[in-house]
Amino acid sequence: MTIHFDFETRSTVDLKTCGMHRYAESIETEILCLGYSIDDSPVELWTPDQPFPSDLLQAAKNNALFYAHNVAFDFLIWNHVLCAKHPEIPKLQPDQLRDVAAMAVAYGLPRSLNGASKALGLTTLKDDSGTRLINQLSKPDKHGNFNNDPVKLQKLYAYCEQDVRTVRALADKLPELTEHEQAIWVNTQRMNQRGLPVAGNEIQQLQALVETEFATCNTECQKLTGYNLTQKAKIKQWLLTQGCVLPNMQAATVEAALPKHQGDVHRVLELLTIASGSATKKLSKMLQVASSDGTLKGQILYHGASTGRFSSAGINIQNLARPPLKNITVEDVLAGKHDGNQKLKAIASCIRSVIKAPK
Repeated sequence: MTIHFDFETRSTVDLKTCGMHRYAESIETEILCLGYSIDDSPVELWTPDQPFPSDLLQAAKNNALFYAHNVAFDFLIWNHVLCAKHPEIPKLQPDQLRDVAAMAVAYGLPRSLNGASKALGLTTLKDDSGTRLINQLSKPDKHGNFNNDPVKLQKLYAYCEQDVRTVRALADKLPELTEHEQAIWVNTQRMNQRGLPVAGNEIQQLQALVETEFATCNTECQKLTGYNLTQKAKIKQWLLTQGCVLPNMQAATVEAALPKHQGDVHRVLELLTIASGSATKKLSKMLQVASSDGTLKGQILYHGASTGRFSSAGINIQNLARPPLKNITVEDVLAGKHDGNQKLKAIASCIRSVIKAPK
């Protein structure tokens, strides 16, 4: 038995910022609707105000195969949100899943649903107008309220049903992953579920130091230029008035200009360099995506590169910057043994140290 399915959801948690695992784990996340089809039967729609479909429940109990585009998201919503409300529904297992997006990229097609569908010349396409509708219904307004417009919800239901039709049409056209590749995909999902353990308390303390140091640098930049460090276009103009011509404000460009200037210009360039470290920005991202069990989940993307290798999703753990300073420990940084211009470099040098195997 084969199931094609698609969830539409809403939450106060920002999916793009926090990632799908943190999103699905939140009690604030709700299901708006579930579109599904069993084998070749017409697409059905379920909403939470209805009894759960008995045929779909039986399919889950019988270990049916579940197909979706980027199925990891729908898998998480099923297991964390749906099953929490309906304990009679069995949780899905990774080896029950078939990811149509993975099937597409494995055969050299775009990962996106519409991109792959158009590449294969399908007439059943995703509704492009749905993106704006989803944004209107899936996120709260500035007052924290959700849009419950019944007309828009009906349009969303139709959009969800069309997505299922498109996914099914695409899956019918694509070859299945080979047994070997499917095993790799399943193993990737298991790794993403297990997550990467991190030291949450250390990350919080290091992030607090980063924020304090950035505020100090920002205050000094304001005194010298009249602008915040984030106002790079205006600082670039200020540098121009001081005789420092930069083609852009990229970190490498700013750092290369340092030896050529002195005085206030040199100090402003130095402040920009100190505050631009991408490694320290990973700390705040780690705090955003970390699950309640202290792990970073969903960080590996199957077939993320055109060559077929994995890539990172989210924090880019496969490309942590080389430490600018050697033999730096988190304990030394937190103890204040690195001050002045070295503090942020010291913090950046121990980013890898916050990734720790559980005891």
